[in-house]
Amino acid sequence: MRCTGPFLLLILLVVSLGAGWYHFRDNETVASVAESLTAIASTEGLDTLESLKEGTLDQLGAGSGKNTVREWSNSQGKKLNAVLITSDATDCLIRVVPSQRVFRVPIASLSQADRDYISAQADSKQWQMPEPGASKWPASHDWRNLARRYQVSQSEGRLDIGRYRIHCGDADQERIEAITNICLSVDQAIKTVPLPLTWGKYSEGNRKPVFIHSSDAAYVAAGAPEGSAGFYNTRSGEVHINALQMEGLDLRQDIGQFRLAQRKKYTLLTHELVHQSTPAITHSKLPAWVIEGIAEYFSATQHIPGRFDYHHSQKLVEAYFSQNIEDTDGLVQIKNMRLWPLDTLMSRSMRQWNQVSSDSVGKSHAQGIIQYNQALLLVEYFIHGDNNSFKPFLEAALTGVGYEEAVEKHLLRGQSYSQLQEKLTARWASQGVDLIFQGSPAILLKDFQLEVGL
Repeated sequence: MRCTGPFLLLILLVVSLGAGWYHFRDNETVASVAESLTAIASTEGLDTLESLKEGTLDQLGAGSGKNTVREWSNSQGKKLNAVLITSDATDCLIRVVPSQRVFRVPIASLSQADRDYISAQADSKQWQMPEPGASKWPASHDWRNLARRYQVSQSEGRLDIGRYRIHCGDADQERIEAITNICLSVDQAIKTVPLPLTWGKYSEGNRKPVFIHSSDAAYVAAGAPEGSAGFYNTRSGEVHINALQMEGLDLRQDIGQFRLAQRKKYTLLTHELVHQSTPAITHSKLPAWVIEGIAEYFSATQHIPGRFDYHHSQKLVEAYFSQNIEDTDGLVQIKNMRLWPLDTLMSRSMRQWNQVSSDSVGKSHAQGIIQYNQALLLVEYFIHGDNNSFKPFLEAALTGVGYEEAVEKHLLRGQSYSQLQEKLTARWASQGVDLIFQGSPAILLKDFQLEVGL
């Protein structure tokens, strides 16, 4: 496809934010979650976690014992200092101090004093014990036909399937099936990767609400920004989808047939569903790059609806950036990416993030786009380029370790932010992309190759 210089410049200025209209309100619902011990970290997915409404996510811990560092010993007399996070009938989860690593430990292997301590905390704990998750990152997942495995309960205008309650209205069956499968596949992906994405308190029996609106008027009446495709309401826990913006979702198509323009129809839906499925993270006080980067990661790696490819994460991330350039169908090649300095972006609160994203004038609009792209770059790097250091970082941050300490212990590990920038730059140089960290980044015409053949 041929693009003239002025045309592409116009395109760049109207690029839509890859993360949609997700907008946080400041909430005081969660600070640190509780504390912990676990031997040999194997990740944890909480199958029964349901969506949480703002104001219901309490501090997660073991009652009066939370944040209490004590000496633990096993039946062989080996000792360590750790904090109890939670437990069930057979295992406990602890965070070891000072390494701030989280481990799962069989209760039977501990001393009698430790068992008595765990038993005394059992009545006051607010965390469901997470189930052991994947030990390593999968290469890919294909859940395009996942809906066939579930029993469906359907009444007038509503569909209950898996952990979702989908309010369909009068949307056509084909669109309902496509959106339903995306919901189920995102939920499955969240649970089957080696990250603690579903840790926390949950409301058993509640289904995650998704509303499919068959008209622009109904969608806007639900509180949506006009012209958006979908949004997640942090207060109600609801995801709202404009069905008119979701046309072209055909799960029967192979990747060769699936145009990048069609990807934009469902990546935004995926982004909002990830926020809904990770309430402890979404409602936390973690900096915005963590929350938005996780949602962007799953949006980028789901290269067709219901099918995730983690093995080719860098290529999919680069394609994801390209697809955000309107009307090019992704047929532009990125040569340079201008980014915020890491110490600036990685300390940015959700309020600061939204302030940058909501300014739609000139350079500031581009900077809003850049921060979403950069959050994705960081999450992809920490998962696939840094031996999944993102896992122990999240485990520490979700169990009471301060953000700065969790970053230093697990992401920086003695490095400076400048040294981390150098590693990111080297990783992307192998893909032919030059990362440029500067105080006021912009999207410039010269950073793109205008003609790219398939």
